[in-house]
Amino acid sequence: MVATVLAVALMATGCEVPEGMDRPGEVPRGARTTASPAPMVPDGGTPAATGDAQAAPRPTARAGSPTAAARSSTARDAVAGNRDDRGLIATLDPVSFRYDPAVAASVDAETVEAQSPRDEPGEPTPRHIRFTLDGYVVRSPRHAPVIAVYGVDAYEAASPQAGRQIAALRALLADRPATIRGAADASNPLPFLPYGPSAELFHAQAVLVEFAGGAGVRYIAQRDLGTAPVTNADVFYTFQGLTDDGAFYISAVLPIAVPGLPDDDAAAGEAAEDGWDAYIAGVVDALEAVDGADVTPPLAKLDAMVGSIVVGR
Repeated sequence: MVATVLAVALMATGCEVPEGMDRPGEVPRGARTTASPAPMVPDGGTPAATGDAQAAPRPTARAGSPTAAARSSTARDAVAGNRDDRGLIATLDPVSFRYDPAVAASVDAETVEAQSPRDEPGEPTPRHIRFTLDGYVVRSPRHAPVIAVYGVDAYEAASPQAGRQIAALRALLADRPATIRGAADASNPLPFLPYGPSAELFHAQAVLVEFAGGAGVRYIAQRDLGTAPVTNADVFYTFQGLTDDGAFYISAVLPIAVPGLPDDDAAAGEAAEDGWDAYIAGVVDALEAVDGADVTPPLAKLDAMVGSIVVGR
């Protein structure tokens, strides 16, 4: 039924809808960089006591992955040795979270040094912690499954654009809206970091999610330099959060597969070429109607993962 809802929306604009749903394809779109957050304390944070714990360039504005030289430390989270009765635990002091083995097999944790546009394309980023989910259930040619934690003061100092995104998230969390409507209006995007030249094409399924000592907004989105077909290769789940003390910013970008969406541009056909406003509005309406349990991985599992984040002090 979910696939039917999306199929109707896409077919109404002439999009070829595949009969089944596979995981995102591996053929990258023509000059595109990845949207992964590029995140032992992030700059701007306070050292903590021990706690419990991008695809080939259409060129888009996804933040580039940091170079090996920018990485100051790496620690592999051992699946067999980091578990409790509520799941597997990923830790890099002062950050930890739990994850479901049905979502990822293991997690790599590392500290990434500050980067400027001279080092990597995109906005500058301060020193931060980055977790990459290995063996993630969805393989995406555009997005690596990443959770990053930044010190707010350092990020605001490094990038005025980041400061605006952080301020927008503060305002959203202060307002605490009961519902956040899906939108296909690029002039009214939800907060997103790390920021780059791409813009939000739409957002859907937006809800507030709390974690220990903070809160944020999670939503489904796609970002690009201009209009583009909405596909499983490009759409992603994101969580953008702040600790209650305002010291840390959390960004998660996680690939998903939505039943009824075409896998890639080739499967999408020419639907987005004509009647863009009607096309994207139809896609948003369809995505708003999708049951989160039908998404791969289920939205509830991703919500539980970001909801388990702890940033120690």
